[in-house]
Amino acid sequence: MIIRRLFYLILAIFTASLLILISGQQAALSSTSSCYSRGIVVAEISNPQPQVTGDRSMKSFVLLEMPNHWQKLVGVDQQGQCFDYVERPTNYVTLSAFMPIELATDLVTQRWSKLSARSVTSSIAASTSNPNIWLAPEDALALHRLGYQIPAMAKVLPTLSPYQFVAAK
Repeated sequence: MIIRRLFYLILAIFTASLLILISGQQAALSSTSSCYSRGIVVAEISNPQPQVTGDRSMKSFVLLEMPNHWQKLVGVDQQGQCFDYVERPTNYVTLSAFMPIELATDLVTQRWSKLSARSVTSSIAASTSNPNIWLAPEDALALHRLGYQIPAMAKVLPTLSPYQFVAAK
């Protein structure tokens, strides 16, 4: 009788602990996912060196496709707070302005790998024929990594130095 009660007590404690743990994880997930609930996640990356991302240490980044086909970059800091880096449509934003080129390249490699070869080649062609379309340096590196040739006449924005990283306020 005592063993049975002890067993039920341990089972109740274990169940309560498990429920608390699960609800805490769901709260953390919902608080960060609410930062980008309007967009479609196209790439996500953890930052092994959060201190290199400017005045805010970002532990991860999420790249979203927003309505009207523009990309949005969201950083998640050490406390789980989200920061929008690109809040409105713009043509001349490189992710390497906010993170090291290696992280930016890994992030956009995920995005480019989800597109069809036809979409990729038409984007590359547009960067050679349209004077208003430029490739970000991380895009050029990611496309090369995926085996695409970047023509010499393609317009590629310059790579930024680490001293130009500025985190969103």
